[in-house]
Amino acid sequence: MAVYKGVNRTKKDTPNISNRLAAGLFDGRVKVAYDEYDFDGELAGSIVEMCAKLPVGAKIVDVILDTEDLANNVDLKVGDYESDARYIPFTDHGAGALVTRMSANAGRMYTIDDSEALSDRQIIITTQTAAATGLAKLLILYTHD
Repeated sequence: MAVYKGVNRTKKDTPNISNRLAAGLFDGRVKVAYDEYDFDGELAGSIVEMCAKLPVGAKIVDVILDTEDLANNVDLKVGDYESDARYIPFTDHGAGALVTRMSANAGRMYTIDDSEALSDRQIIITTQTAAATGLAKLLILYTHD
């Protein structure tokens, strides 16, 4: 049986300055940003800013959207002002409860790189269906060392 090593494992086995792992890729601390919003008839195309702006250099580990009783089969997506579906593309959040995890590959281990006021630092939820009602909870897991 052959044994292979991942890129970062290989770097850890041969420690030198050129193999130094970026912050948050090994022994990193996972941090949490959480927010919730109670929709009350917002129109299609509405944007809801969630959580405080993330710090420059943060690496996104996961984004989890938890909704309860959104009426009218509301479609929601999660991203930022540079890419409004970077983490979760439009997903039907109809009546009942639904948990959606980050499914967009572009968001996995994405590094926040912009310090501008409206940028990739501000996480947003965008609606597609009119008259959204119900509760949305957003949990962002990221590393920043």
